[in-house]
Amino acid sequence: MIKLLGVARPRFLLTGMVLFLFGAAWAVLLGGTFSASRMLLGYLIVLPAHLSVSFSNDYFDVAVDSFGSPSPFTGGSGVLVHHPELREPARRIALGLIVCSMVLGILFMIRYAYPPRFLGFVLLGNLVGWFYSAPPLRLAYRGLGELTTALTAGVLVPGRDTWSWGGMRMGMRCSS
Repeated sequence: MIKLLGVARPRFLLTGMVLFLFGAAWAVLLGGTFSASRMLLGYLIVLPAHLSVSFSNDYFDVAVDSFGSPSPFTGGSGVLVHHPELREPARRIALGLIVCSMVLGILFMIRYAYPPRFLGFVLLGNLVGWFYSAPPLRLAYRGLGELTTALTAGVLVPGRDTWSWGGMRMGMRCSS
C-alpha cells in the first residue's frame, strides 16, 4: 500500500489545488459570489481526477519509464517499473478515482442545481487525464501532452459551463 501511495505523486496535487483556487479567485474578481462549501465540493471533484492521472500515467508509461529515471517534473514515479505486480492495482485505482470524481460531480450538480452539461466538464477532464497516456489516443506521445495539460488546467478547470472566460462555476455562481 505504501508503494502505491508513491504512484500518487502528492507533490503535484499542490499545483492542481493552486490552479483550482486561481480559477475560483478569478470568478470572484469577475463578480461571482463566493461559496466556501461549493468551492470545497468543486475541488473534491478535481482531486480524484487529478490523482487518477498519476495512476493511469504510471500504468500506461511503465515501458517508457523503465528507460529513464524520474525527475521532479517528469518520468513517472518509478514505482511500477520496480514493482510490476502493482500495475493492475494502479489501473483499478485510476478507474476508481474517475468514478469517484464523476459521482462527486453528480452530487454537486444535484446539490447546487447545475445543468447536466456540468457533468460534461467533469467527464471531459477525466477523459483527457486518462487518454494523456492511454491508447488509442496517447496524447502525450503525439506531441499533444503539453497542449492538453495547458487546456485542461488553464481552460477546462477554471472555465464555466458556458465555455466563457468567467471562472470556475464549481466554486462560484457567476452572473452572466
